[in-house]
Amino acid sequence: MTEPPTDQDRLDEHMDSVLEHIKDWVARINAGNHDDDDNEEGSIYDYPLEIVNERGKPYSVLICTGGPGIEVVAHGYDDARLEGYWWGTRSTRYDFGNKPLTQFLDFFIERD
Repeated sequence: MTEPPTDQDRLDEHMDSVLEHIKDWVARINAGNHDDDDNEEGSIYDYPLEIVNERGKPYSVLICTGGPGIEVVAHGYDDARLEGYWWGTRSTRYDFGNKPLTQFLDFFIERD
């Protein structure tokens, strides 16, 4: 008998899906296709729910809230990471390779 998925399993699955979606957006950004309203994905400007660019707070691009809450976050000039929260469960994905999370965050926030 298969065990039902836990909150951690559900959060991890959602985090992996969001990470793949962000990689796709970064590929579109790098190709110059980030604002293509004719594309089924629409414009990248419609993707985040909120962008936090306030002095004294971590930079953040909020992707979803509720079940779960997921955001791309960075402190100062550090590489970005993907943070997820669901009830008391947390999950983090770190940037790698060509740094898609950092590129995604930097598209929305000028960190200078």
